[in-house]
Amino acid sequence: LSFNKIEICDISYIHKNSNGFALKKVNFSINNGEVLMLTGDNGSGKTTFMRILTGLYPHQEGHISVDDKSIPRYPDQDYRNIFSTLFSDYYIFRQNFGLNEANIIVFENWLIKLGIRNKVGKDLYDLNLEALSTGQKKRVALALAVAENRQILVLDEFAADQDPNFRKKFYHEILPDLKKMGFTIIAVTHDEQYFTHCD
Repeated sequence: LSFNKIEICDISYIHKNSNGFALKKVNFSINNGEVLMLTGDNGSGKTTFMRILTGLYPHQEGHISVDDKSIPRYPDQDYRNIFSTLFSDYYIFRQNFGLNEANIIVFENWLIKLGIRNKVGKDLYDLNLEALSTGQKKRVALALAVAENRQILVLDEFAADQDPNFRKKFYHEILPDLKKMGFTIIAVTHDEQYFTHCD
């Protein structure tokens, strides 16, 4: 499934047992190739919204459309396969069963670009990440997401655990490079000083 534009119209969602926390009447659109940044207070629903957008949570009201074609409340796999996601509660499997040789080459190149290749061991099909910091593991997860080569990268507070120098590199170099590669990017962030780097 490819897309030119994804639109969300009047989406609402209420968490069960959440003392009434809800997203109500949210409207959003993203065009292919854009870099969007999403911000808001802690607990305002940013991650919940991303989970609805990517098909992990079913919306309770409103609708999602891809190029004016309505997406079911429980989206099919073709829709979900548009997205590579890196949520704050991500998990990296030790073995990379889903990557072929071409994907592994991309993975390795991005590990180098992200300054982490020498930290993961020689065998990229069997990752040893025990000695890595939280920020370093996030870089590995980003390299894996790029290697999956899906159309949209959803990055939930990716830069939050990075040191200041790498955070600057992320916004000044990595996001523009990903855009040049044809990725559409939705980045949840509080880094207001870098908002000029989005569309």
